[in-house]
Amino acid sequence: MPAKYENRTLEAERGLASTIARLRTDVAKLTYEELAERMRAVGCDIHASGIQKTEKSGRRITVDELIGYSRALEVPVDSLLDSGNLTTTTREFLRDLIAAENFQLLLSFTRRTYEDMVKRIREEAAKNPELRRHIEDRLKKYTAMEEPKARAMAEQDDVDISTDEKFQKYLWEWWPNSPMITTRDVLREEDDGK
Repeated sequence: MPAKYENRTLEAERGLASTIARLRTDVAKLTYEELAERMRAVGCDIHASGIQKTEKSGRRITVDELIGYSRALEVPVDSLLDSGNLTTTTREFLRDLIAAENFQLLLSFTRRTYEDMVKRIREEAAKNPELRRHIEDRLKKYTAMEEPKARAMAEQDDVDISTDEKFQKYLWEWWPNSPMITTRDVLREEDDGK
């Protein structure tokens, strides 16, 4: 016979069930079946009816299921446990914080990948004059295409580009042209490394 815990707070369990339901429907926009699929994908074998019973009937959640919900819904375990007592505004900002943390991880990974690719291309361009010439030509082409647009935008935004130095600074710091920036990074990094 299972042990009875007289101090057990049903309110906390209801809060957890409510949080799971809210995350499933309002945030992740998943059906019971879709969440069960995600749970299985992260190693927690639960049927859609088990999720429904948890949300509607107060079925108790095992530790494995709690971790599975956390992974499947992409939220920390502590936010599942704490959110029953949080205001809607606090919950929304915590959700945004979690999203920002995930974006930071993505940015970090993306930045490292970008830097590795630029380094690899730069190293090859140092040995391969044909590749270097193509990269230089691409930079000239992109710069020629973007300069008139950048000048028009700077003037529209009332940015001082009265000297070539000021315009070049504006062009490279504020004008978002990925191909132009990437080719420049490959060439500039190579020159800086000498």
